[in-house]
Amino acid sequence: MANLFGHYVSRLLIYMYLIEYLILFTSMFFVFNSSFMRDSGSESGYFVVFSGLIFSSATSLSALSVGFYNRKLSKYSYEIVKRLIISYVISFFILLLIYYVFPEATIPGGVLVLSCLVSCIGILFTRVLFNKFTRIKEFKTRVLVFGCGKIANSLTHFCQNYDEKDFMIVGFYNTGNELVIVDESLLVSSAQPLVSLVRNLNIDEIVIALDDRGEFLPFDELLDCKVLGIHVMELLSFYEKEERLINLEYLNPYWFLFSKGFYSRKTRGFIKRAVDIVASLLLLIISSPVIILSILAIYMESLGRDSIFYCQNRVGLNGKCFKLYKFRSMIPEAEASGIKMASVNDIRVTRVGTFLRKYRIDELPQIINILKGDMHFIGPRPERPEFVDDFNKRIVYYHERHRVKPGLTGWAQLCYSYGSNEYDTIQKLQYDLYYVKNQSFFLDLTIILQTVEVILFGKGSR
Repeated sequence: MANLFGHYVSRLLIYMYLIEYLILFTSMFFVFNSSFMRDSGSESGYFVVFSGLIFSSATSLSALSVGFYNRKLSKYSYEIVKRLIISYVISFFILLLIYYVFPEATIPGGVLVLSCLVSCIGILFTRVLFNKFTRIKEFKTRVLVFGCGKIANSLTHFCQNYDEKDFMIVGFYNTGNELVIVDESLLVSSAQPLVSLVRNLNIDEIVIALDDRGEFLPFDELLDCKVLGIHVMELLSFYEKEERLINLEYLNPYWFLFSKGFYSRKTRGFIKRAVDIVASLLLLIISSPVIILSILAIYMESLGRDSIFYCQNRVGLNGKCFKLYKFRSMIPEAEASGIKMASVNDIRVTRVGTFLRKYRIDELPQIINILKGDMHFIGPRPERPEFVDDFNKRIVYYHERHRVKPGLTGWAQLCYSYGSNEYDTIQKLQYDLYYVKNQSFFLDLTIILQTVEVILFGKGSR
C-alpha cells in the first residue's frame, strides 16, 4: 500500500491505473496514425498528443468514479465489463462538453469510436493478465507477525475473509511469553536472531500483535530490521493501512495523541469552504432538473396534501445541532410510534421516496446546509441527536467523529452500507475516524469521484 497525502492506496491498483491510462492514450495515438484514418485530416503531432491526453484523462477518471478500480471487483468479470462500458458512456458526455466549450479540440467521430474499441479490448486483455499475475506470491508484501496469541490469531481470520489483499503472512514469531493460539504450523523458529530470520524469509513488514502490550520488545533487534528497510508497525496501523479504517478493538487514547493525523491546517479550512461553495453551486445548477422533477413527483403523489421538504435536527461540529433539509421520502406519520432508523424495505417509505432514497436524490436539499456553513461537501454523515446521545454512552470514541463538520457524503458511505443498528454504526465509525485522522484534499477528491458509483448503483440505500 502506498501512502498518498495521508490516504492509503494499493500500489497494484496504482500500477494498473497507470498502465490502463497509457493504453487509452496509445490507442488514440495509434488510430490517429493508422493508414485507414489518414484521410480524416492532417493533424499536427501536438494536436494528436493533446487529444490523447484529454481522451485518456476523461475515460480513466470516469472509470475511477464508477468503481472500476475497486479492489473487490477484480474477480467479477461481468462487473468489470459493465463498469468499463459505463465509464466510456460517462466520458463520452464529458468529451462532448469539452468539445462544446473548446471547438478547436474536437476530433473526428471515427477516431473517437475506434479509439474506444481499441482501448476497450486492450484494457480487458490487460486486466485479465494483471489479475492473474498479481495473485502470484512474489507480487505480495511478505509479513511477519510478532506474536502468536489471541490478537495475532485475529490476523489469520482477517486474511481468510479478505480475498483481494496485497500481502501474505509468512509466519508468526513466538516470543515465548504468550499462550500459542495460532496454528502451530505457521510458527517460525525464534532460535536464530530476528535480523537473520527476516533476511532468510525475505520479510517486508513486521506487525507487532502481542496480547500483553506491556511485554518487553527486543528494541535493538527491531531497530536493526527497520534500518535494513523493513517496516515495523503496530497492529492498529496495519489495519489502517490495509482496510483503511481505524479498528476500534485495538484503539487506545494514547494512539489518538501520538499518531500522525487528527489535525487540520487553517489554510485547509479556508480552501475547503471555498470548494464547498463552488461545488454546491455547480451541483445545484447541474441537478436543478432533477430537483424540479422530484418536487413535482412528491407533490403529485400526496396530491398537495403533505409537505415536499422535511426538516430534521442533526448533530454537527463539536456536538452542536442544526436543521438539516431533505426531500420528504416517508409518510407524514412515519415517527408516530417513536424515532427509529430506516430498515430494509421500510414500509414508511413512499413509492416516490423509494426512488429518491435509492439514488440519494432526497439528500439534494442539503446543498442549502452546505451554503449556510452547517456542513461540508465531504465529511461524516450527520446523525440525529436522539441517536447520538445513545451512541455516546454505548460506543467508545463515538464523539470523536464530531471533531469535523459533517458532510453530504463521506468515506463511510463509500465503504459500508446503510447503518440500521448498533453494529453497523460501529463499523461506519471506524471509517469516519479514518477520515477524521487522514482528511486531505486528495481524500476528498477520491470520495467525490467514487460517490458517482454510490449514486449509479444505489449502494447502501434504504
